[in-house]
This record gives sequence, C-alpha cells and structure tokens, in this order.
Amino acid sequence: MKGNIHGGKQLGNGKKRLTLFISEDVHTKMLECAKEKQLTVSDITRIAVKEYLTREAGEA
Repeated sequence: MKGNIHGGKQLGNGKKRLTLFISEDVHTKMLECAKEKQLTVSDITRIAVKEYLTREAGEA
C-alpha cells in the first residue's frame, strides 16, 4: 500500500476523511516508520485500522 510520499492529495470517490489527535511521541514514531517503509502516515493509519477491524471481526 504505497502512497504518494510527496504530499499529494489522494482523496477520491468512495473515500472519507478521518481526523484524529495523537501524541507528539506517537506521531514521531509514525513518521520514522513511514520513512523507513516508504509509506505515508496515512498509509500506516489505514493499515492499522484495517488490521484492527480484521482482528475484531475474527474475535466476534
């Protein structure tokens, strides 16, 4: 899931915007991880949400 690492907007049809607040420490860790994996922070957020929903659906 490689996103636009140059800051371009990717909001398209069928997508919804999500805004959240995280600590500076968590944001720094996300930036480091994103840079290492050549992803965006948004990519990492999408991956984390999908994994959470998959895990929760499996436990239901």
